[in-house]
Amino acid sequence: MSLSSRLGARVELEWLKLSKKSRFLGQMDPWLKQAKDKHRGERCFVAGNGPSLNQLDLGELAGEITFGTNAIYKLAAAMDLTYFVYVSNWWWRNHIEGIRTVTCKRRFIPKEYPQLESERSTIWLNVIYPEYYSR
Repeated sequence: MSLSSRLGARVELEWLKLSKKSRFLGQMDPWLKQAKDKHRGERCFVAGNGPSLNQLDLGELAGEITFGTNAIYKLAAAMDLTYFVYVSNWWWRNHIEGIRTVTCKRRFIPKEYPQLESERSTIWLNVIYPEYYSR
């Protein structure tokens, strides 16, 4: 049984509409504006960082649209990662080089972390955190 079958139903990818109500504010990156609907109708896979990844052949995701977060950078080449999203406010300090050099087509990184700058294609996000969120 293929990994696609095991992971289940098709996921429709919808790009965020950036507006005044959005959590991501500021000047829109030109690539992001052009990428709206880029993968409409295609399936995608979102990979976390749990131990179950060790039981999967991530090579089966080659050629698929894939999103990964945080420590997925360690497996990015094996799964042909499309997009990397950094979502932790503290974890990066121990993984700077891995995040800088992650193998993917585009990274999404909060712009408050200039330490993560690299030559990789990156969308720098203005993130507005909720009041209860501690940085």
